[in-house]
Amino acid sequence: MLRGIQTPITHDALEFYAAPSVGLAVFPDDGADAATIFKYADTAMYQARASGNGGVATYTPAMSSRLRTWLELEARLRRAVHNELLTLVFQPKFRLSDNKLVGVEALLRWCDADYGDILLHALWRLRKTAA
Repeated sequence: MLRGIQTPITHDALEFYAAPSVGLAVFPDDGADAATIFKYADTAMYQARASGNGGVATYTPAMSSRLRTWLELEARLRRAVHNELLTLVFQPKFRLSDNKLVGVEALLRWCDADYGDILLHALWRLRKTAA
């Protein structure tokens, strides 16, 4: 089934690809009712998606723990943004061979009471502009 879905579809001389992500949960090992099985299969599907390029993942109890930790961290980050607890810092990037400034890194710092220092960053390259 996955191979069939992953086969490219051609339309108007363009090829389109799908990368399906499939999550599996087993009845009754993973849950005794349909709602629990669907919830755990969904959790496994997000694990398959996070691994990149689609694929299949089978539910394990550790997945729920990781998902809960991720959701808790996301909620903390939203509160930190709302309470303006993030600090923006710029850091230059130099080429060592000639000490030329080649970019700048923007670091968004956040100190969480439980997780400690957390950095969110993006890198920008400097571009020459015509004067």
